Amino acid sequence: MTQNTFKFNGTLLSLQPSDHNWVTRNSYGIDGGGHNLYPAVRQYQLKFSLSSSSDFIEVLNAYNTVAVTGTIVVDLPEWGNSTYQFKSYSGCTLAEPEFSNFYENYYQEVSIMVMNIRT
Repeated sequence: MTQNTFKFNGTLLSLQPSDHNWVTRNSYGIDGGGHNLYPAVRQYQLKFSLSSSSDFIEVLNAYNTVAVTGTIVVDLPEWGNSTYQFKSYSGCTLAEPEFSNFYENYYQEVSIMVMNIRT
């Protein structure tokens, strides 16, 4: 059993991200008690360096499957867990994948944002 790997809907990504991180939430302001107000959901950014066409299409297909109407289950490092354990987050949405230059049959960088993550 493969553990601590990124998955979309239970399917292991053939290319694991070269860079990934939880996106810092912006504060909406401060409440009457002096506490910051944050959005209820989080975002996670996945970046893949030197992605082949087949690796890119895997990410693109994951997006196209849910596009603007569906949700996806994504396995990510658990937020706030210092032991780097992965957790399945359901009800997530995906932003459209972004990609940079194509060189020697590889995309130099592909990125996708996982949104609507409830931690």
